[in-house]
Amino acid sequence: MNQNIPIDGLKIKNWIRWSLILGIVGCLLLQIPQIRELIIVFGESAVMHRPLTHSVWHERIIACGLIGAVFCLFTLLLLPLKYRGHIFFGVLAIIVVAGVIVSIFLNIPLSAVITLLFSVFSFALMFSYMCLFHKDLRDAFISSTLYDAVFLWVLTEFLGFFKLLGFTGILCGWIWHDICLLSLLILKCKKENFKIKKLVLRVPQLRWEYCALGVILAVSFFIALWYPPNNWDSMAYHLPRIEHWLQNKSLDHFYTSNVKQTMSAPFAEMVILQGRALSGDDWLMNLVQWFAFFGTIMGISKITSHLGLNKTMQITAAVFFVTLPMAILQASSTQTDLVEAFWIVCLAERFLTWKKEKSLRHSIDFGIALGLAILTKGTAYPIAFPFVLCFAVLSIKHFRKHLPGAFLAALVCLAINAPHYTRNYIAFENPLGAHSGTVSNFSIKSFFITLAFDIYANLPLPLPDNIGNKVNAVLKNIDSAIFPFDSPEVVSIRWYFSHLGGLEPAHEDIARNCLQMLLIIIIFVMLLSRSKSKIKYAWIVLGSWCMFAFCIPWQPWITRLQLPLFALSAPVFAQVLENKKYLKKRKVILMSLCCCSLFPLFFNASRPLISYPGFTGGKTIINASRDELIFNNPSLYVNACTIIAGMNHSRLGLIIGENSLEYPLWRYLRHNMDVLPNIIHVKPDSIDQNIDVLFILDRKDIPFMQDSMDDSEDNRPLVLQRIDGTNNWKNVLP
Repeated sequence: MNQNIPIDGLKIKNWIRWSLILGIVGCLLLQIPQIRELIIVFGESAVMHRPLTHSVWHERIIACGLIGAVFCLFTLLLLPLKYRGHIFFGVLAIIVVAGVIVSIFLNIPLSAVITLLFSVFSFALMFSYMCLFHKDLRDAFISSTLYDAVFLWVLTEFLGFFKLLGFTGILCGWIWHDICLLSLLILKCKKENFKIKKLVLRVPQLRWEYCALGVILAVSFFIALWYPPNNWDSMAYHLPRIEHWLQNKSLDHFYTSNVKQTMSAPFAEMVILQGRALSGDDWLMNLVQWFAFFGTIMGISKITSHLGLNKTMQITAAVFFVTLPMAILQASSTQTDLVEAFWIVCLAERFLTWKKEKSLRHSIDFGIALGLAILTKGTAYPIAFPFVLCFAVLSIKHFRKHLPGAFLAALVCLAINAPHYTRNYIAFENPLGAHSGTVSNFSIKSFFITLAFDIYANLPLPLPDNIGNKVNAVLKNIDSAIFPFDSPEVVSIRWYFSHLGGLEPAHEDIARNCLQMLLIIIIFVMLLSRSKSKIKYAWIVLGSWCMFAFCIPWQPWITRLQLPLFALSAPVFAQVLENKKYLKKRKVILMSLCCCSLFPLFFNASRPLISYPGFTGGKTIINASRDELIFNNPSLYVNACTIIAGMNHSRLGLIIGENSLEYPLWRYLRHNMDVLPNIIHVKPDSIDQNIDVLFILDRKDIPFMQDSMDDSEDNRPLVLQRIDGTNNWKNVLP
């Protein structure tokens, strides 16, 4: 049972005051050389397990101490104000001091810590302001993320339009955002005459489910912060497009042989761009997906409450999603599926809220969530369609009251996507870009086959060898429009048991969600016997699963594209288990999910915590540097980057393939050159005369390669230098 504990607001204020005073004293003590030396010695022996450069660490500790002292002093001066914000500022100051200490011991650059704290501060201001209008903290959280995301989109598009996209423009924009919010917060509190009174703190019962949620969130946060972004798609097009945006100071499309760098929906990269520009490096890139992971859990619990379920069932739905292998793996990556899942969950939550209250504000929120989901990933179109259809039908049914809100929602959604549509139309004569093989042929045959293999991708049931061979032969003859990326393979019993029941290394591209998929099949079968009026939400979610199978063909990485569907299905899982006769089964199921989640949590194939030869060659962040964990084939790639860094040319030409890893080049040059060259993609048959150096990752269709290189079939990276201003090139990579 929850307990209501009366707490004296003045005592809280005094506690915060003395904590801040102690924080100031502690930060000032860091200025004493002997204390800094003790910290460094302790860090060498107990934390880092390797020698530390004393001069660098002395400077780092001095800077951290001064920043922490100034922030605590600033917050201490704000405490006399007669509004509830003193609690917010006091807690924030304590977080700042804790963040500074963490940055010291984990060897995280101070710029990354300051950027992270600045981001938390900006969101906390919006959240504090929204709390004045919402009783439920989850409502305030969802509204805060929606409106902050809209501001981020407006700021990025505005700066890009005027070619001001960079550190100065982004920093000034967020400072203006914070000043406006802080002013509104103070004025609102003074207007309402908020004074310090007796507060009631609701202390929830300590449950083992909370501990499981906390462990998974904490471990995934640690991995996301400490590991470099090393996902293949991220290094091929997610992150390179950010570097080109910053170099060009604009979001305009640029020439590239990898059209995903320009064509694909850009919102997740817009968010990553903020941290990259302000911190100057990639320490915070993985945290965008982690925040979406946390936000999706909050949204799922709120949807479950809309369905009339108690807190136990809300926790059940949250555990169902937080233990999803694909969600855990992507929470520490720079992919976009979790960000899309978060906006889809916000869309569903705002729809249920609008259905109850029918307010204009919630209609606009629905449009914002829909626009952001589409701007994040194209698979949001079919997944969101059933919710949009229900929203439209209900609006038309009561058109006199709700049709204006529906039009506003549509206009907001269109406005959010209009700039990207325009750029795509100019480049590809199609607002959606030039997609190949990612859209179904919209046939009934394709729908049933795709739906079956969407399920099979998560539940690879084995078949005897003779039957499996016949099935695979039939699949090979199916139309390529249904299987554009080659046909799936049915696994044999021998393969199944040799791979521990079908479990592969937990990778964020192909990981299976076996238990969750099995539970979803069971719960939808059980719901067929229930009254349709009580499971309307479940039918909408089922519609999303079907629309996804109807529009998106099967792909080897289909399980990661299904992430929003699993998030929407979590409340349905809780809805089935609300019956008292399932209480014991609920605990067994949740414990099984938590135990199985340990495998993707600790044995991430790309970012493992435990050293194991089958994962990244036994390398982890404990025994290897960030550079060793990000570079593919480092002995060749690093050699090529080293030669380029030593040439000091102002313009560097890139010739890459569709899946070439471009980002490691940007990262290496950023860390090893004072001034980056202008890096541009070039066409092999028309190379600009101003380009004297070429970095080649794909040799196909290059006219001069056959004459200049003997090993043209080799896929090693190449560095070519122009010979005396002619069109002849020489290889300078040993």
